[in-house]
Amino acid sequence: MEIAVICFTTFGYKLMKKLKSDEFNFILYSKSESLKNLEDVREVKTSIIEWSKEQFNKKRGLLFIGATGIAIRAIAPFVKDKLTDSPVLVMDDKGHYIIPLLSGHVGLANELAVKISDICTAIPVITTSTDIHNKLAVDKWALKNNLRIINRDGIAKISSKILRDEPLNFYISDNENIDMDSYNEFKKNNGNQIKLITGKENLEKKIDVAIDEEDIKADLYLKPKKYAVGIGCKKGTKVEKIEALVFKCLDEAGVSIKDVSAITSIDIKKDEEGIKKFCKKNNLKFITFSKEELLEQTGDFNESEFVLEQVGVGNVCERAAMAYWKDEKEIVFPKNSKDGVTVAISKGRWRIDFYE
Repeated sequence: MEIAVICFTTFGYKLMKKLKSDEFNFILYSKSESLKNLEDVREVKTSIIEWSKEQFNKKRGLLFIGATGIAIRAIAPFVKDKLTDSPVLVMDDKGHYIIPLLSGHVGLANELAVKISDICTAIPVITTSTDIHNKLAVDKWALKNNLRIINRDGIAKISSKILRDEPLNFYISDNENIDMDSYNEFKKNNGNQIKLITGKENLEKKIDVAIDEEDIKADLYLKPKKYAVGIGCKKGTKVEKIEALVFKCLDEAGVSIKDVSAITSIDIKKDEEGIKKFCKKNNLKFITFSKEELLEQTGDFNESEFVLEQVGVGNVCERAAMAYWKDEKEIVFPKNSKDGVTVAISKGRWRIDFYE
């Protein structure tokens, strides 16, 4: 994840310099007369509000090293939705505390606070009730399990019940989509707080959480992301060409971009800017696989001798789309090509676990 870090004092600058990690790409900025012309940070010449707008537009996380008030005023115009807002954190310039301010669960700000605290020995200050009481955070759980939240207002209802230790009913059409070992482990640690209900014949009067089913009455509806999109392209292909073909294929397949779990390709494309920009714009994971992993995939693929000579595998998009899933997978939209881009769509067996 890219995290834009901004400091306002020399103390903050010294602290910011400690932020190095293989897991995160920290992009360093400064906003102070005393920190002008530094070679290792980017000077912010616009207002902090304009700078924050730019980071939100680029889907970056934001870390302010300075006063909480500065951070709040800077991001206020751009706070829209807890399910899509960028994660925002603030840390004092002595590095004593780091506080997630926005998108603690879905944006992973709480998790980021803990990981960044390990780098600079700050104390993470987590204020989300489910976290501090060590309870299931249903929005974070949904994110972990590639479940799309259909009605965001249901999150608060379910979280309130969890905090009151009320039992919950989770409806799912088929137990085969549940990792039962993880569910039994969860029950051992949490009692019968969550009861799984399968089959409409077993429906009770009230369902708290409905998974992959919107035709029953429930407080919260979650929909699994059942699709993966495989992409191959020429080096340097513009994001506009990639985006045009992906959405054309999704439309013809009758698949919403919201139901796509990941974009996939071969590992030599892991730094392809066009694909990365497309993923960032649409909040999608970008997963790549080695040539060997792609060759392990079985199926009737539309192979190309030219592609085989170039990358060692005759079809990237279909094989990469299939490689994303562990089992029970199929190509639902075969290879489609245009302007040096190839796209294929797969559907796979989705699975839910309850492991922390």
